[in-house]
Amino acid sequence: MDYRLIPGILSDLDKTKLLLNETPYSELRHIVESARRHMGPGGRDTYSLDIYGNRGLDSQGLLQYLDTLIRVCRISYKVVLDSYKELHPFLGSNTQRDIYFGDTTIDKSEEFLTDNYDGPLPSDIRTKPIQISNPRWEHKKKDEGDKEPDVASIGDIVILMADIKNCPEGAEVVFDIYDTSVKPPKKVDSAKGKHNNGLGKGEWVVADKENKGEELKLEFEAVAKSKVSERCEIKCIKKELLGCITLCLKNTISDHFLADVDCILNGQGIELTGKTDSNGLVSWNELPIGDYTILIKMGDQKIEKVVFWKNSSKKIQVIKIRQDIE
Repeated sequence: MDYRLIPGILSDLDKTKLLLNETPYSELRHIVESARRHMGPGGRDTYSLDIYGNRGLDSQGLLQYLDTLIRVCRISYKVVLDSYKELHPFLGSNTQRDIYFGDTTIDKSEEFLTDNYDGPLPSDIRTKPIQISNPRWEHKKKDEGDKEPDVASIGDIVILMADIKNCPEGAEVVFDIYDTSVKPPKKVDSAKGKHNNGLGKGEWVVADKENKGEELKLEFEAVAKSKVSERCEIKCIKKELLGCITLCLKNTISDHFLADVDCILNGQGIELTGKTDSNGLVSWNELPIGDYTILIKMGDQKIEKVVFWKNSSKKIQVIKIRQDIE
């Protein structure tokens, strides 16, 4: 790109993205190495290309690495531009001389796929740059987002999306997920999807791999054909694990069920009452995980026992009570 067309009002990061928008891998590699020479030994060791630039194996990794150098290591746009000018020494020249190449005969039946060809093209995709915008997400299971559609819980399946223009149908779209609770942001996962009818979509299971809990902050960006979107936040919370306690009261001697027995459940700041049915069963649901006790009231006698939280109502705990308090 002609750097003279880049507005000077933009930030160093935005100017770098415009300048290197369609720069080939070999030139990006040269620019990255030049930028690293402006860092001290400590900076080069801390922000290594292996960790922050996907080992420099592709253009996307190099662009991501330059992003880190500019935002974190304070490498200026001028350093990037100077390296770019080394590769394009004549780009800034303004000569008006015409160069004569002799008479040329053009075969009009030949199809030209160049920027200067004014005839019809099979697709505008060949001439227009890819554009990625409006990254966003939604819950795959609608019931998971009924209460808070803008908040995801750990373990939820979310659909990551971005609007894409001038991209071939069926082209791969990669969604890179970052943990922004650390500086610089750390890439923690990726999800692959496809472009279809102007929309890139992919699925991802929300995860807290380092068990950060409330400190976890997630963002993602969409990548297609080395073009990168802006980032979008995935606001997430740790899903509270709920379970139940189901008890069955029996007579110790006869092994008969004890019906119509009053019970009080205590634990986790909760006090709930219940009464056994004809089969001696009493149950409490949607209980947070933790320790609980049950107070059984039969006549003038009271019995307190420790009971255990379960993740299924089918897991029944049997409590046998002596005949003399039946």
